[in-house]
Amino acid sequence: MERRNHTRIAVNLKAALVDDQATPTGCRVRDVSKGGMLLQHEHHGNAPVFHAGDAVDVRVSLRQADESKVIPLSTTITRVEENSIGVEFVQPQSQLMKLVEPYRLDKQETLTAGSTSPVSASTSARARRRRFAIQRARVQFAETMDTAREPVAEKKQPVLERPPGEEPVTGKGSRRLFYIGLLSLLAAMSMLLLDFNNRTNLEDRMSALESAIDRQVSSLAMLRARLAPTDDHTSELSALNTRVASLATSFAALEARISQDAMQAAIPEIPATPTQTQPQSVGSGGPWVINLVSLYDQAAANQFIEKARAKDIRADTNRILVKGQQVWRVQVDGFQTRDEASAYGDTSKEKLGLNSVWIFKK
Repeated sequence: MERRNHTRIAVNLKAALVDDQATPTGCRVRDVSKGGMLLQHEHHGNAPVFHAGDAVDVRVSLRQADESKVIPLSTTITRVEENSIGVEFVQPQSQLMKLVEPYRLDKQETLTAGSTSPVSASTSARARRRRFAIQRARVQFAETMDTAREPVAEKKQPVLERPPGEEPVTGKGSRRLFYIGLLSLLAAMSMLLLDFNNRTNLEDRMSALESAIDRQVSSLAMLRARLAPTDDHTSELSALNTRVASLATSFAALEARISQDAMQAAIPEIPATPTQTQPQSVGSGGPWVINLVSLYDQAAANQFIEKARAKDIRADTNRILVKGQQVWRVQVDGFQTRDEASAYGDTSKEKLGLNSVWIFKK
């Protein structure tokens, strides 16, 4: 049960047991807190007997001048004495304390010297000195501002009433408090200015960023519009590339088949013991010609012919003009069909170490 040193409040209270229909008993409130109350009552012949643990309903009436408030409460008896009972609220009554506090009398009229503890007295003295120092700092700040405005005029020193038993505040201490207060004000103003500047800069940066994003979105939209026809051409080009790849595959298969047929063609056998090495004979009078190599030097052409004849390949030179320049072509002619010329050309490539030969018709 909470005890208070404040003045007790006289209220009209009626209590009744929950399970009993007896007449409510008038009580006097001796103490009240958020947790419960201490009630004083007088026994009568028909007064109910209270026991610890009983539940009672309490109705508190608060009156001051013309104002009246009635508060119903549900409580449980926690302590029973001769002329008093202690009750505990079922739920803490914070709202009740807000209503009761304004009706308390000034505690300075009822507090005695013996009931005041040294700790509370010293705390109150420090609080009074702190309030007096703050008031003095405010007065000195106002005086300094007035002196700055009118340096010639003489001002009277304001006299502040000190609480009884209060020690005077020295000028050095008051100036220190004044400077501390002034520095606090300047720091607060600086923080406000910095916050305002930071907010302004942040808003400007956000606006610039939004503008840049809008420009990027517009540029992307224009680029998509310009690339739309390109996508169509890209799909057409992909289709053409696929077709060319398939044609190249078919052409390679056809060349492989032709080469295989040419290799299977019959080649006339050379006598085992020839008396004299003769160039390989080919048909005469045919329109198909094999061009082994084309050279711009006659001596190099003659040297290549000797090399070919040494490997049993009948080759001759044919001088022609290409863009006004003489070219000596080393050729083998007289083939009746292209297949025959292709087969002879493959054999000549292997013997002479050539990468390719040119077969054409006269």
